[in-house]
Amino acid sequence: MSMFYNKYKDPEEIAEAAIRAEAANEAEAAKKAAKKAAKKAQAGAARMADSDNKAEAARIAEALWVAKVTKRVEATRIADSANMAKVVKMNVKKSAKETQAEAAREAAAAREAAAARKAEAARMAEALRVAKVTKRVQATRIADAANMAKVVKMNVKKSAREAQAEAAREVEATRKAGAARKAEAARMAEALRVAGRKTEADREASAIVTELEAYAKGTRAYFPDDERAWVQAVLKEKSVASNIVRMVFDGDGGEYRFEATMDELVRRAKTLPPLCNPPVLEGIDDLTNLSHLNEPAVLHNLQVRYGMHNIYTYSGIVLVALNPFAHVPLYSQDTLEA
Repeated sequence: MSMFYNKYKDPEEIAEAAIRAEAANEAEAAKKAAKKAAKKAQAGAARMADSDNKAEAARIAEALWVAKVTKRVEATRIADSANMAKVVKMNVKKSAKETQAEAAREAAAAREAAAARKAEAARMAEALRVAKVTKRVQATRIADAANMAKVVKMNVKKSAREAQAEAAREVEATRKAGAARKAEAARMAEALRVAGRKTEADREASAIVTELEAYAKGTRAYFPDDERAWVQAVLKEKSVASNIVRMVFDGDGGEYRFEATMDELVRRAKTLPPLCNPPVLEGIDDLTNLSHLNEPAVLHNLQVRYGMHNIYTYSGIVLVALNPFAHVPLYSQDTLEA
């Protein structure tokens, strides 16, 4: 085998040469065995011819047949060995290709890893450089801040006395201005108080005059009554002289007189008689729609509706209900089924 390794360097060539040598050796051995068998057969044939021994001739023929068969078997073995050598060669080539491909992949992976390590090293170097620059900048800022603090401290010390003097002057000026504003505010408050009393009285007087305009001849108003609580009366005379208001009303209970000074009306010491609503609003189903919303007007409207067997009356979102003390046909069968 050392001969093959010396002559051939490629493993494929070594394997192929070994198989060829083995096949050659086997072929040579078969050839020698065939020649030997042929010689024996020829010798046996000669002996058979000489002795006329048929049995010997048969054995010789059998030997010749065996030799031929052996030769064929050897030839088959040689052919199988050659085919085996081809298969081994193909497998070796395939393994070599796969090994080369694997080596190429490993080399590519190694290159990529090297590139990644190189990039990472570059990033780390850049980060270190940025950190150094940042450190220098921070040191510069700290030094600048220290210098600025020194300058500010000097300026503060220099202007402290001036600031104290200025503050004292401002405090004094503020104190004087505050006293002046306080005195002015007191004067204005007093003036507003006096003006407010006068203005409020004027507004009340104006309101009373406006109310009096509603009391024209023929206007109806309510007056208290011991039996019916309130009764209606119609205005037939009205006079306003020397700040005195006089009105005469004519009602079912007789004559009703009203008299009051303007000062009493302004101070609400006396109030004008409550006005009645127009007849068109009597019996309305919502009290908030009344023109004059006062106690006798509300009671009169509820009384009118009660006489009409309407026991429910709205006052905005509030429902006022009166007990009819009788069966009222408000809920018919159609209403109940609706």
